[in-house]
Amino acid sequence: MDIDLVCKLRDEISTSIALVGGKAVSLAQLAAVGVKVPPTIIISTAAYSRHITLLRETLEYPDFESAIDDPESGREELERVRAAILRQDVEDCLVTSIKTILPDILLDSSQTPPTIAVRSSATCEDLANASFAGQHDSFLGTPVGELLSTIKRCWASLWTDRAVYYRRQHGFSHYGIKMAVILQSMLCPESAGTMFTINPVTGATEELLIESNWGLGETVVSGKVTPDLFVAQFNGASVMITERHIRPKRGMLTMNKAGSLHYERIIGARIMEPSLADEHVLAIAQYGRKIASALGCPLDLEWAMQAQTLYILQARPITSRLNTSAA
Repeated sequence: MDIDLVCKLRDEISTSIALVGGKAVSLAQLAAVGVKVPPTIIISTAAYSRHITLLRETLEYPDFESAIDDPESGREELERVRAAILRQDVEDCLVTSIKTILPDILLDSSQTPPTIAVRSSATCEDLANASFAGQHDSFLGTPVGELLSTIKRCWASLWTDRAVYYRRQHGFSHYGIKMAVILQSMLCPESAGTMFTINPVTGATEELLIESNWGLGETVVSGKVTPDLFVAQFNGASVMITERHIRPKRGMLTMNKAGSLHYERIIGARIMEPSLADEHVLAIAQYGRKIASALGCPLDLEWAMQAQTLYILQARPITSRLNTSAA
């Protein structure tokens, strides 16, 4: 196995943003302090670099420079860049490396056949001064047979209009940025959502905000539903729930045993049932406080609760206050 192309969270290169990107480094930090994360492997930025190098050697090499430097006419060229990345075959050495290490995450999968969450991890992503949240693409429920094409889709998302515009607006160089890809065993959680380890509205450091919905947390992250909201407050080592806002949750994203994702309409009393029991709210709050202390900064976390086990899917530093309301 070529360790420079594929690695595990506990491998040495997983601590390098240059090699695995900001999101993967955060996951490695979580694993290092004993936080439960889904079984994970990382396709390093070296694999992306080799893919682009091969692309540059082809006769159909797109004009990256024009795509980047001209905000108006560059859109068509960006589309050519993305198409070229998708068209170029993945190197055989990367395919071999993935096949060697992939069983390590599939053995723990709860689906038959297993599916994979494929997540972007750019070298500019989830940093303390810029999160790049939502700028690059991630894909849930990917069948093994579609893994290589989905990895290329993550690479190509580095060159979408919105990603290039975001970098331009925030003063990031386009030329040094690379994309790693995170492969995680898919979960089938009973509930999932986000957590802010400080109050992102008021800045109160003794408060945490937890948002939750039934099923996968994508409905919370994307804003497709209005999730339940819980505010937990710490007083020393003790924690209590100070606010509960149970909202009408009319839809959830679920995954069946075959690995298919579908949006399911919620009906009946479950619409207004809390998607988290109080004991789970308190457990998530305690876990969030522990993680923020270990990583040394306030965090925006994505979590999932499956079979009474709490998993952290990703963690990013809180870079600004949000315009959300607890009402």
